[in-house]
Amino acid sequence: MDSEPDAALLKLQEDVAAQKVKHEALEEKVDNIDVKQNDMDSKLDAILTLLSKKP
Repeated sequence: MDSEPDAALLKLQEDVAAQKVKHEALEEKVDNIDVKQNDMDSKLDAILTLLSKKP
């Protein structure tokens, strides 16, 4: 009976570790999206600046 809690604890630890890996991957994706969005904002600002200068 003592091995059951140990097995359950190991399973929980594995699940937490797997979830941490997934969380870190999602954080990386969010950071990449943020950088791409900032780049897009800069490009759109440059386009708007060029368009506003034309007569």
